[in-house]
Amino acid sequence: MTIAPAPFPVGPRVSRAAFLAAGGLAGLLALGGCAGEERDAGGADGGGAGAEDGDARLPAAEGTTTYPLTLTTAWGETELVERPRRIAAVSPAGRDCELLAALGITPVVAAEMVERAVWTLEALPGEIPEIFPADHSGITPHETVAATEPDLIVVFGKSIADEFEQLSAIAPVLAATSEDAALEADWRTELSALGEALDLVAAADGVIADHDRWFESAREENPQFDGLSPTYVVQYAEEYGFAYFSSTGSDPEQLFLDLGFAPNPLAEQFVDDDAVSPEMLSLIDADVLVIGDNTGDDAELERLLTGQELFQQLEVVRDGHVAELHLSEAGYVVDGDEKEGNLAWALAQGGPLGKQWAAEQLIPILRTTLAP
Repeated sequence: MTIAPAPFPVGPRVSRAAFLAAGGLAGLLALGGCAGEERDAGGADGGGAGAEDGDARLPAAEGTTTYPLTLTTAWGETELVERPRRIAAVSPAGRDCELLAALGITPVVAAEMVERAVWTLEALPGEIPEIFPADHSGITPHETVAATEPDLIVVFGKSIADEFEQLSAIAPVLAATSEDAALEADWRTELSALGEALDLVAAADGVIADHDRWFESAREENPQFDGLSPTYVVQYAEEYGFAYFSSTGSDPEQLFLDLGFAPNPLAEQFVDDDAVSPEMLSLIDADVLVIGDNTGDDAELERLLTGQELFQQLEVVRDGHVAELHLSEAGYVVDGDEKEGNLAWALAQGGPLGKQWAAEQLIPILRTTLAP
């Protein structure tokens, strides 16, 4: 089987933190081509349940946030004089748009990555009026954003050290409070900050509580996962290498833990550098191994990884507890069945919607892989 490889990554293999810091998130989009053309800003209603008027794009206020509200970021402060109603979501990764969707809000503008995030599209209460393409630099198209006349700009999951002055000249900016936080991309902290800025604190708390309840139910329904160690790795084309994605403290590891799996002690080896060299193959062993295949070709995956003698010697391989996800531009293929949605992205960068969607995809795969 030959499929088009997923748009991930662009450039040489680097650690996740370095990749984000370099603006690499935007580059993921360019490899797969434009996901959609820019749209007429007048073509969507953008309203949600409880919207206050025809221009509003968010639910009714809860009355707990006091304005003016100072927004402190790692790069400076801005002030929200009153409750915003036209929100721009400008992160190339689309996480800010996902968090808005979780609160029942349609932004006035967002990056094209959202068009690959089916979990976000399903939650949006309306069509996003303006979608902008992201280039390799990850720099926000400031003129495009300004033309949508936002009264709040949200940008999570990237550093805006070189953009804060331009963005803050357009509208108040809600972003990370430190450079480290920008790279860590903690969706719970981001969602809470967004809830305060939009006077939707209780709604944000409710999203978090619903997320935790869903995973609690998932653990109860899948006791066979309890205590097993997982590994999630991605094999790229030969020039990009092989990466360990479920390192200690990573988003993929947390998703597995949320499903009841136990930490894999070998995962600590890849915290600082996720590259897996051929002689390190023994370190990917686990009770269950999930392989994201980004080579675009079964034969190439076998040549680079699964046909290697050291790989065949892994206990998890001998036990038959290996799942292969063949990643494509449109989604992924498992056991010959093509699925819609960027599962690799949901695992690595998803917020509450993406993580639940990823778990919904993985649970049946893991059940089958671990079945006696």
